[in-house]
Amino acid sequence: MKKLAILGIVALLLAMGLAVVAPVSAAPDIIEVPDDYGTIQAAIDAASTDDTIIVHAGTYTEDLTISAAKTNLELKPADGDAVTIQGVATEPWANFPLATPNIEILASGVKIHGFTIESPIVAADSYSSGIVLDGEDIEIYDNWFVSQGAVTGGWVVIQTYRDHVLGYDSDISGLNIHDNDFSETSGGLYVGVFINHTLTGTGTVYVEDNTFSGSIYQGIVTERSNTTIKGNTIDGSSVYGIIVMDWGTDTETSRDQNNVEITRNDISGFTKGILIGHSSGTQVLSNISVHKNTVDDNGIGIQVRSSDTDVAIHHNDVTNNDGDGISLAGDSDSIHHNTVTDNGGDGISVAGDSDSIHHNTVTDNLGYGIHLTATSNGNTVHHNTLSGNAAGNIGEIQDDGPNNKVFKN
Repeated sequence: MKKLAILGIVALLLAMGLAVVAPVSAAPDIIEVPDDYGTIQAAIDAASTDDTIIVHAGTYTEDLTISAAKTNLELKPADGDAVTIQGVATEPWANFPLATPNIEILASGVKIHGFTIESPIVAADSYSSGIVLDGEDIEIYDNWFVSQGAVTGGWVVIQTYRDHVLGYDSDISGLNIHDNDFSETSGGLYVGVFINHTLTGTGTVYVEDNTFSGSIYQGIVTERSNTTIKGNTIDGSSVYGIIVMDWGTDTETSRDQNNVEITRNDISGFTKGILIGHSSGTQVLSNISVHKNTVDDNGIGIQVRSSDTDVAIHHNDVTNNDGDGISLAGDSDSIHHNTVTDNGGDGISVAGDSDSIHHNTVTDNLGYGIHLTATSNGNTVHHNTLSGNAAGNIGEIQDDGPNNKVFKN
């Protein structure tokens, strides 16, 4: 009846020769916490598309959910105000990898910036899930993330939902995590950013210009194709700086990754600075570019594990690592124009086939400069500058690798 009545009024106005003006959409609202609503969640629940929530000074201890309908919502502190959001929910390690979000973002276009975001005070043998998200064009920036609690606790600071889990499609195209600081206060291990496996959405995801410090289990992990990891400083004291690898099983629809760029990052203090590919060797990688990074004071600087690969490692400074500077098990990879010096193992160790190693400067490593191991075959090594490597500038086992070509070094 209401629809018919409105149509009737429009018809009458037209008959009278009067203009009909379309209704004007309401302008986005600014909602203030605690002025309008006492909690951030209450403000989110009241908000509509394109609204801005401004939070005034204080510590807000609550878990937050931004539902799919709250698109283009912006959360930020009032100008000059120090605002802390501290999470509540944790899980026992027995439930891992169940994610119980402290901040869940299910809407596209959401922006969160300017806050101190603290984990719950995680008890022993428990973990917190941090920000868990699924949506396009989400932007998380200029925040300070703090993981806290028991040494035997664990923390994931930012993660995405995994495809085909709980019905999520996980299209996170356009996600941009940038200019944040990540730290911990407990000595326990945290994961900074974990980009999960996805089957939907081809838009690029960006993790850029963040700073990670403290006890880091994994700094940045991507299981996804179309990811750019750029300009981050990852200075830790644990296992992995950057990982490109899908942990999923071979029975999943796809574990392949392509179009991943790792560039201009500073990585130090890890067992492995940059790790690429699954240890099973079955993951197919293509168009993976690792360039212009500084990788120093790790165990192994850069390691490629999967055999079916197309990885370009070039123009990196790889120095002062305890083991090999670059360890390569992949096939058809290109290693060129790197500076690899003062590493405790080989400068460049090659166990794969049909790789091209050229125009690198490889000096003063305790192992070989370039070591073609017993499993290597059909590699081309040329135009490298080699000097001062303790075990020798070139190490080659001819009986097992007769098709390697070494010239003009």
